[in-house]
Amino acid sequence: MSELLTASAKGQTKVVDLLLKAGAKVNAVNENGWTSLTLAAKNGHLEIIRLLVAHGARVNQATNNDLTALMLVSKNEKNDGLETIIPSSGNVNAANENGNTLVKLATTQHETAPADRLLTINELLQNGANIDAVDKNGWTALMYAILMHKSEIVSTLIKNGGNVNIYDKQGKTSLMIATYEGDIMTVKALLKRGAKVNIDDKNGFTALMIACRKGHTNIVNILLNHGAKSCYQSYPGGRTALMLASGNGNTEIVELLVRSQTGLNAIDKNKWTALLHASRNGHNKIVEILIKSGGNINTVDKKGWTALMLASYHGHLDTMDTLLTYKADVNKKQCDDWTALMFAVQNGRTEIVERLLRSGADVNITERDGWTALMIAAGYGQSEIVETLIQAYSLANKANRLVTSVNLETTLFVNKSNKKGSTALMIAAQNGHVSTVKSLTKLGADVNYADTKGWTALMVASQNGNMETVMLLVQSGARINEKNNKGLSALAIASKLEHIDTIECLERHGAGNNEVENDQRRDLANFLEKVLTAIVNAYYTQRATVNVFLDYRPQSVFEIRNVFGNINFP
Repeated sequence: MSELLTASAKGQTKVVDLLLKAGAKVNAVNENGWTSLTLAAKNGHLEIIRLLVAHGARVNQATNNDLTALMLVSKNEKNDGLETIIPSSGNVNAANENGNTLVKLATTQHETAPADRLLTINELLQNGANIDAVDKNGWTALMYAILMHKSEIVSTLIKNGGNVNIYDKQGKTSLMIATYEGDIMTVKALLKRGAKVNIDDKNGFTALMIACRKGHTNIVNILLNHGAKSCYQSYPGGRTALMLASGNGNTEIVELLVRSQTGLNAIDKNKWTALLHASRNGHNKIVEILIKSGGNINTVDKKGWTALMLASYHGHLDTMDTLLTYKADVNKKQCDDWTALMFAVQNGRTEIVERLLRSGADVNITERDGWTALMIAAGYGQSEIVETLIQAYSLANKANRLVTSVNLETTLFVNKSNKKGSTALMIAAQNGHVSTVKSLTKLGADVNYADTKGWTALMVASQNGNMETVMLLVQSGARINEKNNKGLSALAIASKLEHIDTIECLERHGAGNNEVENDQRRDLANFLEKVLTAIVNAYYTQRATVNVFLDYRPQSVFEIRNVFGNINFP
């Protein structure tokens, strides 16, 4: 670095003066493109700036990063120097590589001395600086001032004619930024200056939608009073401001929006209304406001879901109570024929199930595959709900004088089958829900009921190796040697899948009556031929072979003992 560059950077005024008089090159640069003037400007050395300008320093020469002396003076705490550089043809509209102009730099730099910031901005504007110049992101100085809550600068820029409707590369305007920040005074100032209230950005958000999402109630009120459209559906998916406020639980905002009585039952791309959004999230007060204002309580989305189904599925008891109070259809079905009761059952919502039953939910309704709420409860192992559903059915029949035998009707209900012929007991047994199986057998489930393929609860439990369930079913009277349409018993099924514990359990309870079934006999005969031949012909040399067979088919130890009694295998 030359002596002049060093002295300029350090503020050594006398040294700079001597060097200039001695003929030092005033516009010499260092490896980063910095001149003596830019170094002096960066550090706020006013007297040196004056000396350099007087000796012909190029005021618009930029560094490698496109910084000019004017920019550096504007950024610096000591913004003296503008009055020296500007009259020397300093370019007040110069921008660096990021598109940052002098006005923008003066706006964003330094929190101290706001009066000095304003003085700098005013001086730049008076000398022709472009107030609406944008950087690489499309942002103006006004936008940055709003974002940084610099109210005095915002006021200055607006008064000096800053364009309030310029939008950045994402389509955001100054009004949207002020709304997002919750800056009420700036919002008012922008609207007074003519800010367009219903412009939407590239994401489809209007200022009103932003205010609703952020929960800025006062700003929502201001925007509505300036013509903001509450039913505007530019947001991706077609959501309105009312939907956003309803989903977010902003009660006061919803009350403001429903006054317009427009878009109350508007639907988004999934056919969701504001009421569905509120019900999904359990915003009970909003649900009531929307219903009282004319919201359709039984409206359905693309999949046929109602507000009651959403509240039931997600466990919002208070919301569900409100919906039922206002006569929501408790037995309405969605596209798969599921009801609110079924969704509550699926998720184990016992309180909600009880409330729905008291409100007339029909336990006999079946979905498209023939499943009842009881079957769904059995499949998910909801023992308490299983008992609740059966009790509710029984009580309903007692109240019905046309029913001659309550016990018979309840038994028929418990043993109802779906389209595949499976009962609630079979479904519970298949999934290994022991407590649910116990509840169902206690309440009249037929342990020997067979589906269309001849499968019983014992067979499906054996297939899945649910030994505890198998034992419970056997103890409850399941016929242990019953066979399905393919001639397979529970033992045969368990043996085929090598469920050892289940096999032992079935055998202890008399499965097969000490006789190997035909299909197992053929399989066992082939196995025994190989094993016994090995034992007879070469016991010691073939010991490994015997063990390999037994390791591969461990249940055969039990099969062989069934035929030959206890044999000590090597």
